[in-house]
Amino acid sequence: MENDLENLSKEQLLALLHKQEKFLQKETKRRGNVEEENTQLKFQVEYYKRLAFGQKRERFEGDKDQMSLPFEMDPETAQKQEEEVKEKLTYERR
Repeated sequence: MENDLENLSKEQLLALLHKQEKFLQKETKRRGNVEEENTQLKFQVEYYKRLAFGQKRERFEGDKDQMSLPFEMDPETAQKQEEEVKEKLTYERR
């Protein structure tokens, strides 16, 4: 190989160097694309791992159209409801 390079003219050597530079630029660009794709795939794998094995949380988002429950009511209404519910139960034992 060294003998072949020695027999080349200056223009041929420059053309060969130029060709090698283009090849290296293409390879560098291709490696960059491969590394970028690799990074994206690693991110996707980590995302799917978190989905499959990560912390699970139940999230409850209430319906906006649902009425709220009246936990606090005025004493008069509570007394009326208690009177309606009260029944007198009697029974005899044998």
